Amino acid sequence: MRNPSGLLLGALAALLLLVAARAADRETLNVLSSLRESLALHASDGLQSAAVQAMQAPAGAPPGRPAAPPPAPVLAYITPWNGAGYDLAKRHRCRLHYMSPVWFQLQAVHGELELTGGHDVDVAWMAAVRAPCPGGSGGSGTESGDDAHAARVLPRVIFEVGGADLGAVLSRPEVVASLLASAAQEHGFDGWVVEVWSGWASMGVSQHPQAREAALQLLRQLAAELQGAGRALVLAVSPLLPAPGRPVQLTAGDAADLLGFADALSVMTYAHATQQAGPNAPLPWVAQNADAFAAVADRLSGGSARAKVLLGIPFYGYEYRFQGRQLRLAVAAQRGMGVSVWELGQGLEEMAALL
Repeated sequence: MRNPSGLLLGALAALLLLVAARAADRETLNVLSSLRESLALHASDGLQSAAVQAMQAPAGAPPGRPAAPPPAPVLAYITPWNGAGYDLAKRHRCRLHYMSPVWFQLQAVHGELELTGGHDVDVAWMAAVRAPCPGGSGGSGTESGDDAHAARVLPRVIFEVGGADLGAVLSRPEVVASLLASAAQEHGFDGWVVEVWSGWASMGVSQHPQAREAALQLLRQLAAELQGAGRALVLAVSPLLPAPGRPVQLTAGDAADLLGFADALSVMTYAHATQQAGPNAPLPWVAQNADAFAAVADRLSGGSARAKVLLGIPFYGYEYRFQGRQLRLAVAAQRGMGVSVWELGQGLEEMAALL
């Protein structure tokens, strides 16, 4: 069993390594300063020295060395009921790769599929978050200085189809794929975040081989339709290791199959607390899930699929500990994973600046 203090120190060191390469604004440097103090209190001399040297090193790769790989994707959810998220998304657009406004539902109405929620689509906001990023680093610029960076807008759609209607949907995957692909083209979306696998698991779909294969085929066909048009499919999924008292809604086999064709998996590593007050994303639980997904990804394409895992980071709670969110970001960075934030409108300016 791994030493918890070692995990903590490793996460702190990784965070310093990650942020030092990107830090240029005063807020980020303040974060580094506080983390260096924590490291000085708890780390061994060797670990502390390596982390401090990394913080003091200039940003960018030294001459003669290959540039660091691009950062893993960051996805942020934005909800209509927390409107502050729309403004935070515009101000921090250059830190984000995917923006997922929670706008749509797929429902069966009198036996016919219907995509609802179009009234929430905000064309002006979409244009604003896609505005070019200024070169160089800073609070509103992309840290890599890449003028070509532009966030992609992938609205979330949740499937709300069950009963006899579900059987009809699974038997005609082309209908769902065509409906969502057409809507993406009509509205100018860059793809979709689809939340469905957990619901299917709760209905028993993923436990029956034929139904499971039909469900996978539907999602594969949707991915092919979207990716063929230069769009992306991200799937919102439950953690591999659920919180105590919660059912398993995703297996390692499920994750491997989904990673095989989806552009990314947005993992819901939050909402851990149930009946009693407590952490909504305990750090050991998040790290254990990250390791579980890493093990799956490492069996695919030599581990390059790790970057397709977006570890969920909650921006909500009754009490905030900034260091807790920093450590969760470090857990993802250590493993070469991206992050997904639920949800931007419940966070603070300083929390968005950490992304």
